[in-house]
Amino acid sequence: MAGQDDEAKPKKPGTPPPDEADVDATDDADAVEEAEAPPDPNEIVQHVVKGDDGHLVQRFTTKGGDIDGEYLTYEEGKLSTRSFYTRGDLEGVFEVYSPEGKLTSSMSYIRGILDGPATIRDDAGELLQKLEYKKGLLDGVVTVYDNGLVQSRTTYVKDKKTGPFIMYGPQGKPQIESMYKNGELEG
Repeated sequence: MAGQDDEAKPKKPGTPPPDEADVDATDDADAVEEAEAPPDPNEIVQHVVKGDDGHLVQRFTTKGGDIDGEYLTYEEGKLSTRSFYTRGDLEGVFEVYSPEGKLTSSMSYIRGILDGPATIRDDAGELLQKLEYKKGLLDGVVTVYDNGLVQSRTTYVKDKKTGPFIMYGPQGKPQIESMYKNGELEG
């Protein structure tokens, strides 16, 4: 009975059951050879990807099929991003570079989620913002800079403005001060 043979054969998860016409009891050995084996969890593979123009595009390592270790991307052969992965999740600092090679942003990740300090710079490397994240949400002081001077400081708790907001003048002295609670301006 073809129906009973179908139930006895192991099936790949997500694979629909074969039609009666697709079942061939004499080909059982071939079916086992064609089945895709899961990746070896200890297999380490170095990947180097080049574009049609021959320039390096990506360089990374996989372990057991997951990205693991340093992951580099390139634009026109120049370093564009640098990040680190552990078992397929972003882990550590993710950096973005300008075409001139200057660091333009850096963000911290834990298990694939923004968590920790982040900085944003212009293409010349001038600091524009410093931020703090916890579990993917802004949580801490966000400082905005203009020409190297602090322009404003805003405190966030779980992605909402909560606490003091201070805007600074050209001499670095506070010009505007206000308080926020749960994202709403107080008073």
